[in-house]
Amino acid sequence: MYEITVQAQFNAMHALKLPDGTIEPLHGHDWRVWVTVGDSGLDESGFVADFEDVSRSLETVLSSLRYTQLDDHPWFAGFSPSTERVARVICDRLRETTKWAEKLLMVEVEEAPGCRARYRPQPDTGCRTGHVVDDKMGET
Repeated sequence: MYEITVQAQFNAMHALKLPDGTIEPLHGHDWRVWVTVGDSGLDESGFVADFEDVSRSLETVLSSLRYTQLDDHPWFAGFSPSTERVARVICDRLRETTKWAEKLLMVEVEEAPGCRARYRPQPDTGCRTGHVVDDKMGET
């Protein structure tokens, strides 16, 4: 298996709803994001995917999140934007908009040094255009 990973960063704020129902204070992070793409073979150019293409696609998604309050962002409507959900939303947006979507293996997000979450898409489920759905997550 061949894999490539690109990394980017964005700044955004959130105020998570805690299990007891309280809302934590609004605070910001310098979120770091890693996207890993892989395949068992290489294309005619010798690539899994072009680093520049993956970087541009990731930047397009992150530009929609940059300098926002994630709680108010439409992609997170109806649920608290935890680091896990940020990874899922970025993954799903990439899967909706890229030619290498079927090769997307993982999105990892770090909200603070040493605090990371990973999301690995299920290869057989695909992406519901415009929707992110799981058992405890609303639709976006």
